[in-house]
Amino acid sequence: MEAGLDKGEAVQALRRFNENLRALTPSNWHAKLSPAMHTLAHNLESFNPAFAAVVLAVQLTIGETEYEARDAALKGLILPLAGEYGLHPGQPHEATHRALFQAFYEDLLQEPLSAALARDPAPAPSRLLLTQMMRDIGSAGGAPLPLTRTDVAAYALGYNLAIEYLADVEKTWMLDSFRALDASILAPAGRALTEWLFLEVHAEGEAEHAAIGHAAVAALVPAALEPLLARAAADHDRDFAAFYNGLADMLEA
Repeated sequence: MEAGLDKGEAVQALRRFNENLRALTPSNWHAKLSPAMHTLAHNLESFNPAFAAVVLAVQLTIGETEYEARDAALKGLILPLAGEYGLHPGQPHEATHRALFQAFYEDLLQEPLSAALARDPAPAPSRLLLTQMMRDIGSAGGAPLPLTRTDVAAYALGYNLAIEYLADVEKTWMLDSFRALDASILAPAGRALTEWLFLEVHAEGEAEHAAIGHAAVAALVPAALEPLLARAAADHDRDFAAFYNGLADMLEA
């Protein structure tokens, strides 16, 4: 299923966004990048309720799915979600990913993230993606009724896997593109970036999260429900592509 995402709409949209990011110039980069970064701030946090909805969908299969399989799937889902809040087994509590993004945002744009969010707490492109994600995860993408709780959970697990897999592509390319922006525009102007941890953590960790998501699917979803997995991946691919094409439009405007 993941191999199909490599050729999907979202990867094409991510490529377009990064090409436009690398094409920014010293005279336009700040004005063009500010609205995109503001939108990404809300988007980053909006994935957490989506992850929580996936956890709930799996937990609600109690009585329908086998205990140990359900337990393994839930463990795989909860570990990455806890990591978003700086929680890692056997390690001190670290900064949340939201705090790491704020540090990167303010280092890049030299303005408080709180000021942008006060002007518009939920930018329309990110708000739309959140609405689509929550609708799909809660209804198995509007699959024909009747649905069992196992059906909804299988779809949710496939949707989660698509999120994690595409996030690996997203953050790896983004780290490279911002490093290029830093080298070509910011460092020559005497203000090289220092707050790289947000992008580095995600570029290094998302592949592991995708592998955990795959294991969660394998633990719980029967082969008969593979069409639901494919549908879930295609649904997120479509909506994530629309979101990133919108960000690319901001950079081209």
